[in-house]
Parts: sequence; structure tokens; C-alpha cells
Amino acid sequence: MGQRTQVLVIKENNKKERKVTFLHHQWGYGRMMYMALMDMFFQDYHKDTWKRGYSFLTPAAVATSSSFHDCTDEVPTKVLEDVDPNNFASIVRVFDYGDNNNGGLVIYIKEKKTEYNTSNFKIGFLLGWEDTYRKYDDGEEINVGHDKKPFLRWLTPEEYGKMNGGSDYSDEKFVRIFMRFCRYFGIKLFKNATTPEENLAAVEILRREYEEYEKKFKDGRAIPYGYDYEGETYLLAAKYLDGTEGEYELYSYFLIKSFENPIKDIETGGWNEGWGKITDKALKIISKNTGLSKNKILSGGIRKPDWKIVACGENAVKTYDTLSFIEQNDIQGVVLENIIKVY
Repeated sequence: MGQRTQVLVIKENNKKERKVTFLHHQWGYGRMMYMALMDMFFQDYHKDTWKRGYSFLTPAAVATSSSFHDCTDEVPTKVLEDVDPNNFASIVRVFDYGDNNNGGLVIYIKEKKTEYNTSNFKIGFLLGWEDTYRKYDDGEEINVGHDKKPFLRWLTPEEYGKMNGGSDYSDEKFVRIFMRFCRYFGIKLFKNATTPEENLAAVEILRREYEEYEKKFKDGRAIPYGYDYEGETYLLAAKYLDGTEGEYELYSYFLIKSFENPIKDIETGGWNEGWGKITDKALKIISKNTGLSKNKILSGGIRKPDWKIVACGENAVKTYDTLSFIEQNDIQGVVLENIIKVY
């Protein structure tokens, strides 16, 4: 329900380091994304009055609205790492993992050599599925003149203003004001350097490449997230064995770095609250790296999930210590060869 849109913000500092943030708004059509851009521009514009601890690469947020929620951790790490503002297909891949039936906005913020100067901004709108052209079996047509597929090309602010489901709010007068704002402050627009057909083909290639990448984590092996290795804390998880009565077995291992300080989380939040935070984060990590939905992963309960969270922090080490000698050797033999830190 709602007119869901998402804003992808790519920050790049003058050392070419990037920070990607993916925001979601449940009722984000109409003017909302336009005003999100203005909000972020003014945050950057006023950075000459830096607060203590200011960092250009702080995750982006809309300061004047609490309705934009950060959902970056719902996107696989590799997809985020591959984002390139000059590669349209890599942008669309992020939106593949979002809830955005009314489209999105991409904001590329590049820091200048002189840090306190206003950054360079570049933006582009994207059409969502709900606003595409469709013709039904009875001959009814909706959104006539719109693209037939979503996320096919960059839209100008004027195009998105007319095509999105909230066009009564992003009317011509409002969009003219917005465009004057952009021109005055030198905010650039993304231009289409490739055709929609080329964009679609490039996106499909990236999707297939990521499927191949995922096979490393989904080829029937257990993917453990757990156990303390060289002073770093990991989460330990087990894969459900088909054909057994609710049994979970640890039998093949790769490591994914988990929490900075899970024990501290438990101590400061109380056992129940702290464990809840860790479990929630663990679900996201496992979901992200296995491609499974969260309802197939569980830390307990009566359901039989594909994966079960066994332990974390010190408990992960204790769990490892209670395994049989053969199982421990099993872990060591693969762990030493395959330390993969994805998160």
C-alpha cells in the first residue's frame, strides 16, 4: 500500500571514496523526492558551519522529514559496491532490491577539492512500475504515452513530474520552481547516453553475473556466519538438512564478518533487547548473502526454517568448542582457506 519511492544517494569525497545510502518513503510520489534533493543540498550548502565530528561520508538522510527510512542494508553488499553513477545498469540493480512502485531519484554528491565549498550535485529520476503504460485485455489503456517498462532510462524532473502518480502535486508550476532552483545552484541532470534497449540488456547481464556470484554461497554448502577468528567476532549459523527431522548440522564453512561488539550490545541493551538487535542484524546479513527471505531464517521457534542462528559473540566460540574433534577439524580445514568477509 502507498506510493512507494526510493532515493539512492551516492556520495564521493575528494579522495574518491564512496558512501551509498538507499532511502525509502511509503508515500513518496509527487513532490517528496524533489524536496528531499533540496533538503540534502541545503545540508551540504551549510557545511561551512560544520558540527563537531562532521564527516562528508556520513550516510545521507533527509533532515526535515522522518518519513524517509534507511534501507541500505536490504541491498547485497556486492551490488552496493558495484554502484557507478556513470553506469545506468548498476543503478537499476540497487532498485531491484527496493520497494518502489512509483519510481525513484538518484542523487550523486561529489565533494570538491576544497572541502568547505558546496559539493557538485547531479540528479536523475526513474519511472516506477505503477506509472508505466499498460493495456488490459478489455482494451482499457492507462498511462498512455509513458514508458512500457520501469527503470528503463533517466527521466528529467519535468518528465517525472508529469508521469508519476502524484502529478497533481508535482504540477508544472512546482517543477518550474524546482528547475530554477537547480539551474541557480548548478545542479546537473543525468543524461541518457544509451538507449532504453541497451539499458535493459545491460541490466540483464548484471543480474546474470550476480546470480553466478551468488552460487558461491548457495550451492548446497552450509554457510556459517560464526565463530571468533583472530580476535574478530562472527555469527555462527547452521543450514537445515533435507530429509531429517528438524536437524541442523554444521558441515562446511565460510565466514562472514558480523558485529563490531555484540557483547556490548547485550550489556547496554539488556539481554532480551540486545539479543533482539543482534538477531535482527543477523537475519539481514544471512538474507543478504544467501538470497533467502527473512521468514526462511529463524533463531528459534516451532517453524522449520532453511537456516538457524546458532550463536554469536562469545557463544559462537563456546559452540565451536563443544563440537567434536572431527567437526572442529572440518571447520579449520575450510576456514583457513576461505576467509570471506562480505559484510
